[in-house]
Amino acid sequence: MSQEVENFVKIRSFLAGNIENILENLVARRESSKISSEDLFDFGSGEKRSSKINWQKNYPILRKYDVLLLEKESLGLYVSGDPLEEYQNLLHWVREVASRDDIFLILIEKVKKIFTKDGSMMLVLEVSMSTQEVEGIIFPRNALKLSSKIEEKKLYWVKGNILDKSKNKAKPREDEVEESVQEFVELPKLVIEELTLFEEGIMPLFANEEIKMSNNRVQILNSQNWEYLKRNPNAFQTSINDNQNPQPIAKQKLKILKIPNTVSKEALLVLKNQLNPTPKSNSIKVKLEIQNSLGQWKKVKGEYWLEIDKLPPEFSDFLSALSSE
Repeated sequence: MSQEVENFVKIRSFLAGNIENILENLVARRESSKISSEDLFDFGSGEKRSSKINWQKNYPILRKYDVLLLEKESLGLYVSGDPLEEYQNLLHWVREVASRDDIFLILIEKVKKIFTKDGSMMLVLEVSMSTQEVEGIIFPRNALKLSSKIEEKKLYWVKGNILDKSKNKAKPREDEVEESVQEFVELPKLVIEELTLFEEGIMPLFANEEIKMSNNRVQILNSQNWEYLKRNPNAFQTSINDNQNPQPIAKQKLKILKIPNTVSKEALLVLKNQLNPTPKSNSIKVKLEIQNSLGQWKKVKGEYWLEIDKLPPEFSDFLSALSSE
């Protein structure tokens, strides 16, 4: 990572970790301004209100990919870069090893269900893909099968093909150009036949194919730690016994951390500051479940890495009861 990118990520991580404090400060300043205007002629009677922000210094450092997702969520578009750019070398390598040109890597932004005249369901996906702008399409024959696998804001390996109608159109004459201008440009369609989460690797894409890959290709692809590659996309092993590239960390079983309703708000804040999107030393991967006032358990969306040794002693009781998913 270049120094410029590293600084960009640190600054955005700092802002993301302090967004709640910044918003609270803005509300307090607005309220202070309102009171000051009401007491315009009451010289010297109003208290001086602090405009300092209580900066949170213990915040997780995000990856550039996560920073850009937050940017899109806040602004509606990517301003500072392409979230899939760092995966291009990995995608090219995967295509070469698999000897396939119908493999794509996409980030699913939004999913829309459409019903045809005969009542069949198809899916239209707003996706991000580094190589070109496309619109994802899943036709009825695959929509029902794949719909349960799809989740917005997730990375997917895809098997499919791109249909670009504009390439088949004859070039218009100059006197026809103005008349043929449309209100919008129709994007090429990525027709999706199969998809699988990034962490599962590409082999599930070909599970139903009659013609199988060679054993050597399968072994190389299956030897990759895809969870690790999601965080370090250039750490793929080019052969089964490749010692030149960083070795993937051992896979860890996903743990369920149950947080009872007896935990104080202060303790929850400490826990929140220890949840990281990427692994650190002595950390375990967890999903969270929180107990509400009625005693019911609710799952928290997402997965996190937790450094157990940095948590206060009051967490020891329910940390010892961690269960595997």
